[in-house]
Amino acid sequence: MKNFNMVKFNFQKGSLDFLKKITKTDIAIATLFIGLMISIFRNEFSQLLNISFAQQDIFSEGVEEGLEMELILNEISAKYDVDYIHLNLFHNGTKSASNYHFKKMSCVAEGKKVEKLPRIHKIQNWLISPIKEKLRLAKKDGHVYLDNLHNDKDVYFSKEVTKYGIESLFYVGLFDYRKRDSHGNPHFIGLICYEWEHPTNFTEAELAAMEKEKERLTEFIIK
Repeated sequence: MKNFNMVKFNFQKGSLDFLKKITKTDIAIATLFIGLMISIFRNEFSQLLNISFAQQDIFSEGVEEGLEMELILNEISAKYDVDYIHLNLFHNGTKSASNYHFKKMSCVAEGKKVEKLPRIHKIQNWLISPIKEKLRLAKKDGHVYLDNLHNDKDVYFSKEVTKYGIESLFYVGLFDYRKRDSHGNPHFIGLICYEWEHPTNFTEAELAAMEKEKERLTEFIIK
């Protein structure tokens, strides 16, 4: 009996000595290994333990967000009698062999009058260089109002844009205030484009109200 107790005591003491030798590095490695195994064999673990791992459905979420933005833009369109209203975001677009990024913008949501045909599919990967002067003004002042494109000195707007039936534009700049450039200015990330198929004559108060509508869309584009 004494021998048995002695063996039992020595075994327990040895076990405790082993635990004392485990370092934080050993624990970190073991945790990383277990996490890696769960990640690799998550389906097997879920079936074995009857656990369901939630996965983000990016496509479905994008569809839902797109519908919500479209609903808001359609409401704005009806409120201000806008023929088309597009939410455009800037991106690097394609890349050249020399690693130069072409600066482009794409439409992520569209609002329009009920009787108008969609144009969103035609406003993808547009080079922003032809409208760089208007973009500079939108970045500086937050907006650009063009009441009659036929009278604009920029031939791209007076000749090219009018080919699409657009005769008046109001650009509202979109900014990410969480990020700043070297001059302390917020990042310029896109535009809301109000488009009319006829000349307009809005007051400053009306334009200010339209510009304020961008607050309804911020949650969808700044994450």
